Amino acid sequence: AGFIGEMNMLKATCLGHTGDRTEIQAGGARVQCQLKELTAGAELTLAMRPEALSIVEQPDLNQVLFRGTVGDAVYIGSDRRYAVHLPEGEKLLVRVPNHAFGAQKILRQGDAVQVACPISALHFLPH
Repeated sequence: AGFIGEMNMLKATCLGHTGDRTEIQAGGARVQCQLKELTAGAELTLAMRPEALSIVEQPDLNQVLFRGTVGDAVYIGSDRRYAVHLPEGEKLLVRVPNHAFGAQKILRQGDAVQVACPISALHFLPH
């Protein structure tokens, strides 16, 4: 999954099924999906591209929300790349266009943030 470009990969666990929905836990967040082939307790990897992630105040209903703290920020031309540290010790790389926040809103190390990912941008990789 990380063959071309950067990829965030989080350890994930299947929590079980409710009807046609499967609940996955990864990075301190819970994700509802349709993976009927998984059994409760099965381990997998949740993969997301940094450019699919955004730092938000309020998440959309069709997004998964991760909470963390900015570890560092790197200016890379038209974008900034933030390393967001999650409570369980994992890290997400988030690429944010510089115009997304405006010139006055640059995140600093230690800032608490919410990182959102559209459910459609999640990739579930079985072990």
